[in-house]
Amino acid sequence: MNKKIIIIAGASASGKDSLAKRFIERFPEYKKSVSFTSRDPREGEIDGKDYHFVDDKFFIDHKNEFVESAVYRGWHYGSMAQSFENYTVSVLTPSGVRAIRAAGIDCTVIYLSVPRPARIIAYLKRQPKDEAVDEGYRRSVSDVGAFDGFETEKFGINDNMVDIVLHNNMNYETCQYIKTLDDLVDEIKTKLDL
Repeated sequence: MNKKIIIIAGASASGKDSLAKRFIERFPEYKKSVSFTSRDPREGEIDGKDYHFVDDKFFIDHKNEFVESAVYRGWHYGSMAQSFENYTVSVLTPSGVRAIRAAGIDCTVIYLSVPRPARIIAYLKRQPKDEAVDEGYRRSVSDVGAFDGFETEKFGINDNMVDIVLHNNMNYETCQYIKTLDDLVDEIKTKLDL
């Protein structure tokens, strides 16, 4: 396991982006891997920090340079090999992880496993009410099947697709995750002997 390149995967609203951010806060020698997208920046996003914001033509012109790429809701997303330098943390989908493994990039893959009801509640809590239900439903449906068997999936002959599985759930009375981000980072720290 290469502890210098970390990939975090998890379904929508599992907390994977927040976990990556907290990990980087606690281990400042790591930086966020910056991928590319053809969508417009959202409020507060910074080009070169959150994403490299490019147009569709860029993806076409550089298609052979992307180690992993996908189209989501009509927008292109992707990562080039230089996105996976030492001491980087990336957040990817299972298809992105498979592409990285197939490209031979030595990394540690962490899967954040959170039950679907907990993820739906987390999503509904953080979105404006007028879009929460529709967007939460769409995201939940888009994850169906994408993560089935992912945590036990193999690549090559004897290697696991996922190196570390972190489980979290929700206290449904308080609508709070049982483990905090710091609890999860501590688990990573222990399992990677950082």
